[in-house]
Amino acid sequence: MILTRRRFLAAASALALPRRIWAGTEIDLGQGRQILSLSDGHLELPPAFIFGDMPEAERSAILAAHGLDPAGPLVAPCNVTLLRDGTNTVLFDVGAGPDFQPGAGDLADALAAAGVAPGDVTHVLFTHGHPDHLWGVLDDFDEPMFPQARHLIGGPEAEYWRDPATAETIGAARAAFAAGAKRRLDLLGDLVEPGRRTGRGRLRRGRLRRRESLCRGRHRRRRPAVRRPWPRPHPPFPRALAPPGGDRMKHLLTTAALLAAAPALANDQMTLMLDWFVNPDHGPILVAEELGYFAEAGLDVEIIAPADPSDPPKMVAAGRADLAVAYQPQLHLQVAEGMPLKRVGTLIATPLNCLLVMQDGPVQEIADLKGKKIGFSVAGVEEAVLGQILGQAGLGLGDVELVNVNWSLSPALMAGQVDAVIGAYRNFELNQMEIEGADGRCFYVEEEGLPTYDELIYVANPETMDAGMIQRFLGATEKAAQFIVNHPEDGWKLFSGTAKELQDELNEKAWADTWPRFSVTPAGLDAGRYKRFEAFLHEAGLIAEAKPVSDIAIDLGAE
Repeated sequence: MILTRRRFLAAASALALPRRIWAGTEIDLGQGRQILSLSDGHLELPPAFIFGDMPEAERSAILAAHGLDPAGPLVAPCNVTLLRDGTNTVLFDVGAGPDFQPGAGDLADALAAAGVAPGDVTHVLFTHGHPDHLWGVLDDFDEPMFPQARHLIGGPEAEYWRDPATAETIGAARAAFAAGAKRRLDLLGDLVEPGRRTGRGRLRRGRLRRRESLCRGRHRRRRPAVRRPWPRPHPPFPRALAPPGGDRMKHLLTTAALLAAAPALANDQMTLMLDWFVNPDHGPILVAEELGYFAEAGLDVEIIAPADPSDPPKMVAAGRADLAVAYQPQLHLQVAEGMPLKRVGTLIATPLNCLLVMQDGPVQEIADLKGKKIGFSVAGVEEAVLGQILGQAGLGLGDVELVNVNWSLSPALMAGQVDAVIGAYRNFELNQMEIEGADGRCFYVEEEGLPTYDELIYVANPETMDAGMIQRFLGATEKAAQFIVNHPEDGWKLFSGTAKELQDELNEKAWADTWPRFSVTPAGLDAGRYKRFEAFLHEAGLIAEAKPVSDIAIDLGAE
């Protein structure tokens, strides 16, 4: 339980006052799922705030017709929705907290009455940044009220409230809204995950990720220094218990001195951006960290899960990250566009992409796709891949109807919205469908006329990269990959032990389908593979000219 001044006073007053009964609405959805409406108290708003410039006489008539005092404040309940499904406990917004109006800030007590502790909340979804939706996210000590939860908000929404200019443009009556939202988002920092999409079950596509609280380790130094997209440990001590006054400052200075003397700081600092939040695809990276292989190589690796999967290559190209996990097919296009990137290593050495259909559906062979709907999420490469597959059966893209289903691949297929989807990952979507009670079947792209390729690779900026440091990184992940191949069950325990959210059926099934595909020689380069895929993209018209492999990929060990 988080002790706040409000709760202390409430506890003291409870000795003399009857316990408050918290009213709420509960809907039982079956199968252990519930929706609860919880009270955060109420707001008192001046009529002009709601009705704006409406003439007073007209406004008064409306209020009087509904039995409301035209002169008095409008009292609006402030409610918060809670979803429980037996695994996740999700809050949609967090109420106003105690700092907005005296009648609000009761959510913590309402949760307690419902038997929910702050640490039980797994996800917080902010619909928007108004005070009655966002301001309750911090406790009285400016610590996260829900320390184990993933905090999710739309990317444009977060950018709007974090922009200092918002306070100047939103209007004087709401300037405090902007200041309060910015303050809270700034205090939360990277605990907030902006702009995540749902999908790939996907640990990869909405995976919040991590694990998606992003309560990352702001209070405790880790070795290696990893920014994890999953819940951070509790701080060493709550602020309320920290040594007071000068003793506290002495404690902090002593701690800082000890940390500064730690030998791990002598390691080289490296920043690695994942393609999305952590999932079984990233097994060698996490296992290398857990087994201390990065530290043995003299590296402190900061692992960052991006808000947008298109960001990592851009960050590397701009010199803001040392390495990124990326996709070989996309790398060819990025190099063609002039981005300073090269493949320096391999993580997943086989394709994962497949054309997914229902096992007992109308598509039993590629020729059956004629006249059918095919869902996709990314234009360009996926269309070229699909065109190659269809061509094996004498069909073309004009013989099918393409439907953009965003990242909702397997749900769209299971719902009958499409007859097939391209871009599904064989190690995730098939397992996701099986768990949902639907059997799927993959047409593997490398068996349907497409040149084989490396699904996940490491890319660096050849103009700025530290080749020696990258070689040490690849050596550490090679040791981890070999450990996993030799001891897959132990590898799973190490990997899943890094975050509770990884310990579920989907991740365990995905791990079993993924670990055999890890490259055990990540630095090694199959130049012919890259040459053939470059030629395929050129023939498909996606690149203007076929570049030499040396412009796309490099074997650092051979240099």
